[in-house]
Parts: sequence; structure tokens; C-alpha cells
Amino acid sequence: METITLGLFSLILVVCLLFRLPTLYALFAGLILFCAYAAKKGNSPKKIVSMLCAGVLTAKNILIVFLLIGMMTALWRACGTIPYIICHAAKLLRPDDFIIACDAGYRNCTPLGCKPNIIVGDFDTAPCPEQQDDDIVVLPHVKDDTDTEYAAKLVSQKGFTEVLLLGALGGKRLEHTLANLCTGLGLEQRGVRVTIQDERSRISYVLPGETRSYPKEDYFFFSVFPLEGKAEGVCESGSFYELTDAILTATYPLGVSNEYAEGSDCITVSTRTGALVVVETLADGPVC
Repeated sequence: METITLGLFSLILVVCLLFRLPTLYALFAGLILFCAYAAKKGNSPKKIVSMLCAGVLTAKNILIVFLLIGMMTALWRACGTIPYIICHAAKLLRPDDFIIACDAGYRNCTPLGCKPNIIVGDFDTAPCPEQQDDDIVVLPHVKDDTDTEYAAKLVSQKGFTEVLLLGALGGKRLEHTLANLCTGLGLEQRGVRVTIQDERSRISYVLPGETRSYPKEDYFFFSVFPLEGKAEGVCESGSFYELTDAILTATYPLGVSNEYAEGSDCITVSTRTGALVVVETLADGPVC
């Protein structure tokens, strides 16, 4: 009897997964099955309710966590944080973009109204989606490349000249943010123009011997850092704190939190030796 009950529950769960039905249906059906099994074993309705309550109390901490997550998500939706992020990211995408989703990043494509052309990852943060032709590249867990680095190499192989990285900043894994900055520099050195962006900041690079102009848009703060230890011959004009033939080092953040000079509508940056990373940031204030 136990085998039959568990088998029926497993079958219902598999059907829900195959037809992409809410797993809540399977859980509700399982509840009915197990209650029927308990009754078959001679337990009274009062005893069955008592066992159900005991099970709920055992899992109360998990239920409380789920409740708090739901409340937090509802607050984000109510104050406009989630719509703001989605709308902001959607504006950055174009209909003809070739989209590579890294690992769990494929889950963000649906809210943005787009479909990834390729999904790459070892899928340690999300289950591997259903495979269609060659649009999914499953990477081993033990490897030297991050999922983003592998995607970057794929970008170079396909001959793309411009890349926008979304979802590469922030989160709980600071080391991946730093790794993505390195990946961006590697792409730049291979001739691919890189922009890394989130809802508050935009990051780009200036290579040795290069001059880049940054027209004033919605960003307020303007920061420049040496990404290879030292940058020499750094010039910055149109900013409140201008630089002329300066030396920037990794041990002193001289280029942080600059601003556009009064009346300036463009900042120009160049470096003679050593790559620079440029960070444009919105003025301080709430997102919503």
C-alpha cells in the first residue's frame, strides 16, 4: 500500500513537471493521497488533522522564510523596484541582439521579453533547461573559466565587436563582480567594445593609447581606476577635478567620485600606458 501511494504521488509530480503545471497541484494531490492512506490504516479524522498540524509545526521555519520572501517581493513590486529594474534593462536591449545567457541568467530573459540564442553554464545555481538543438552548452563544474568567461570567449569566436553585460554586478558574490571586470578587460584587449551595466551604474574601459569621450547623460558621478596596477599619462578633461599627464595607481583611488564640471557636457579620458576602468553612477537616492 505504501509503494502504491508513493508511486501515485511520484507519477502526479512527474506529470506536472512534464506538462509544466504548478507543482502545487502535485502537492495538493499528494496531501489527499496521504490522508486517504492514513484513513485506510484506521486513523480517525481527528488523528489525521493532528498529524497534519504536527507536520506543519515541524516545517514552520521554512514556511516563515517563504512568507518573508513573498512579503519582500510584494514590497519591491509595490514600490516599483522590480518594474524599474526590468524596464531599465529592457531599454538596453535591441530586437536584433544576439543574447547569451549564463547559467541562471536565462530565467531573467522572460521578464525582459527576450529569448536567449545560447545558454551556457554548469547550472550550479539553476536547473538546466530543456535542450533544443545546439542552443545549450553544459560546462563541467570543475574548470578554470567562469561561465561568463566562457561566454566571452564564445563572443570572440563568433566575431562580435560589441558586448553589453547585464547582471554582472552586485549580488552576493563580490568575487564574481571582480572576475567580470577582468573578463571585460580581456574582451576589450581582443577588440570587443564592452559595457557592463546595472540599474545605477555603467562601466566601460579605456585602453592604452586610446581617447574616449563620455557625453553627459543621466549619470552624476564619474570615476576612473587603473585596472593593471598603474596607469601613466592619464588625462581627464571636462570634469570637476581634471587630470593632466597623471599617474594612477591601485594603492591610491585618486580618480574616484569625480563629476562633470559646471557647463561641461562631456568628459574626455585618455591614458598612455595601463588600462583604465570608467564607472559612471547615478546621483545618490532611492531607486523607487
